[in-house]
Amino acid sequence: IVLVTGVQTCALPICQRCSAITGGDTSPIPPPEFHVFDALSGTAPPEEACRANGVLSSLVLEHLPLDVFFSSAKKLLAKEGGYLLITNMHEEMGRRGQAGFVDVESGEKVRGVSFVYSIEQVVDEGRKWGFEVVGEVGERAVREGDLEVLGERGAKWMGCKVWFGGVFRFVGRSEERRVGKECME
Repeated sequence: IVLVTGVQTCALPICQRCSAITGGDTSPIPPPEFHVFDALSGTAPPEEACRANGVLSSLVLEHLPLDVFFSSAKKLLAKEGGYLLITNMHEEMGRRGQAGFVDVESGEKVRGVSFVYSIEQVVDEGRKWGFEVVGEVGERAVREGDLEVLGERGAKWMGCKVWFGGVFRFVGRSEERRVGKECME
């Protein structure tokens, strides 16, 4: 499994937990590996990162054009039948605000480029690249009970859809079925 995340510090604990899952198979599961890949650079992903059976993408879509995202996911998957799990900021939240962070040295608020996509846009672009939705794409709004965990700052998001997520399977298209070229395209 290749993990693509906008929050790198969360990646290792997630993969460590996932590597303990056997699914009935008692053969040892190799430890997770991490590889750097800049999807915007136009270069191919590292060879070691390709041929994954699954790709997990959390909070990445808002940072990439959709065609770049799905092209990259396709390159990382081993073959047709591979899975792509996507979670991202919901468009309703994205239209109300933008994520950022405070630079610790300057104290300045930094805001990067952020794209806001509807679920329909994501699903439609995925289809263009040979991905189909498995089940349904879920979405989540902040509810009153969530404020116990989110704190006071979460109150501004009450009733707002803030998250969506779904599983996609790469089914390919006939013109995309070129063996051994997943990482080179």
